[in-house]
Amino acid sequence: MNELKNNSNEVSSISVLVNGEYHIINVSDITFLEASNSYCIIHMINNDQHVVTKTLKEFNNILSDNQFIRIHKSYLVNKDYIHSYNRNNGITVVLNNGRELNVSRRRQSLFLDVFNL
Repeated sequence: MNELKNNSNEVSSISVLVNGEYHIINVSDITFLEASNSYCIIHMINNDQHVVTKTLKEFNNILSDNQFIRIHKSYLVNKDYIHSYNRNNGITVVLNNGRELNVSRRRQSLFLDVFNL
């Protein structure tokens, strides 16, 4: 996995190996990343999915804290695609595409702090 940085030194795109081919992915086109054992599933705004042989932790280390938030041990979410959240029985994030993701109890206060709630 290689990262390409823009002028502000933030990662603007990443290069990932998918089925023997390298794909350059604009970070702004990623809605969220999902852990799947030692793999990671990258969910895109056009509903494409890329399964890569990198862990969510590796992506968490390179993607800007200003753009992504770790809400669960299994999810790293692009803040630009969070539509809403609800606080019934814990916190659930609703993305622009309607997908709902749970915020772990351990990360709820961090989530609320990020959005000044």
